[in-house]
Amino acid sequence: PLLCAGAIGYRSLRLTNLRDGQNLGLTGFGASAHLVITMAKHQYPNSNIFVFARNEKEREFAKELGAVWAGETEAESPQKLDAII
Repeated sequence: PLLCAGAIGYRSLRLTNLRDGQNLGLTGFGASAHLVITMAKHQYPNSNIFVFARNEKEREFAKELGAVWAGETEAESPQKLDAII
C-alpha cells in the first residue's frame, strides 16, 4: 500500500519535522492523504489532524480515519497548525 501515493505522503510527512503533540493540516483528501492520516496517527498519536477538503464525503471519511476536524478548503482551522501538507 505504500507505493506511489504512500511514498509521496510519507516523504511529505517526514519533511514537516512534526513532533508528537503538534497540529497537522492536510489540504485535500485524495489517495495520498488517506495514507498520510493513517501514518500520522501512528507516528504522532498525540497530534491533532485537521483536514481541508471540497467534498463532504471526503471530510466525513477523514473524520472516520481520525481527523479531529474536517472543513471546506476555504475554511479557517479551529486551531493553529504547526505543519500543513
